Amino acid sequence: MPNYTAAQLGQLIATENMPPDSAHLRIKNFVSKGYILTRQRSESDKRGTLLFSEGDAVLAAVLSRMVDLGRLSKEAMQAAASRLSGWYLSDGIDPMDKQTPESPAQWMWDEFSAMPSVAPGFTLHVAWQRRLGHVNCRAALSHGLAGDVGAGMTNEPDAEPLAGLIVPIDPIFPELKVRIDRMGKAH
Repeated sequence: MPNYTAAQLGQLIATENMPPDSAHLRIKNFVSKGYILTRQRSESDKRGTLLFSEGDAVLAAVLSRMVDLGRLSKEAMQAAASRLSGWYLSDGIDPMDKQTPESPAQWMWDEFSAMPSVAPGFTLHVAWQRRLGHVNCRAALSHGLAGDVGAGMTNEPDAEPLAGLIVPIDPIFPELKVRIDRMGKAH
């Protein structure tokens, strides 16, 4: 599995409106806020440069789209990041199994990579609910071909739905693949 530095991750999520330097700063911000987990460091450089996977690139691209939507709460960003970066018990997946991808985002990338011509139907659902006077934010993934991943977006008992956000993930994959392939050829 290839590993990318934060600067390379910035290049992967850069857009017409966000140049690579700005995207790199966004990645550093995501890491500092704990939205993107630091799972690996370079063993070959003395500074211990942080390294990221394709799953982290998917996560960064989704979070970046959410930022571009405008001033979403920390709770919404954290709910989305948590859902994409870690397995839940309700997923029915053994994270200790060596065959299990490091994160749901990596699993989604692997599914897309296996059949790039088929849209896998991945969607992130973020919902705000009021329960006992407090507003909380939850996130779930759905997979059009295999049903829901995780607990879904059911309301907690006695919770009142307030708002929701749906982020289609499939459109991210083709452009990310082109950039990853281009980056691989440059090295």
